[in-house]
Amino acid sequence: MTFLSALNRLRAAACLCALLFGGGTARAEEAPAMPTCAPSFSNSGPDAEAYGAGRNYPLGTIADRTRQDYMVATFSNFDRLLPAHAVLPPAEPSPLARDCGRAGWHYDFDGARRTIDQYLARHPATGLLIARDSTILFERYQYGRRDTDRLLSNSMVKTMVAMLVGIAIKEGKIRSIGDLAQDYVPEMKGSAYGQTSLRAADHERRH
Repeated sequence: MTFLSALNRLRAAACLCALLFGGGTARAEEAPAMPTCAPSFSNSGPDAEAYGAGRNYPLGTIADRTRQDYMVATFSNFDRLLPAHAVLPPAEPSPLARDCGRAGWHYDFDGARRTIDQYLARHPATGLLIARDSTILFERYQYGRRDTDRLLSNSMVKTMVAMLVGIAIKEGKIRSIGDLAQDYVPEMKGSAYGQTSLRAADHERRH
């Protein structure tokens, strides 16, 4: 597996969320499997007006990222607000299958059984995707977001970055995790970020 092909797989996996709520485990009643299905989209969501629905979820500047009415657009457009590096996919990316024939998705929390619809009605989630191995089982988006948006992955990306670092070391693109970040990104030279070792940066991401 090359560095770029692994990155493509991991980018696809960035939206794959294991459904664990406060220790409750999601389950599904088995139903006849359907061969294909499409994701579901909604332009609304809990407190949609407070999140900017009336202005079509506006995108401000990076300084606006903590304002509630800019959060939806900010967290799905970071590549438009900060410098970003596009990574080309491999010639043969790994496909994700779909099987949305399961019904009755639910989870147990605080002594009660709740449905996924109840969860989404109470929590401001821009997207929720459940997958097993390489098969998507459930996919839904709120607040006008789409499956083509680059949603912020937060902590999910930590493990992915660590895997990519390991592949990069194997391929000789990184000599050692003891090297400094500025050895590979000269623009960071002289800053606290640039003088941080890759080992320390990886440790910080995982904690």
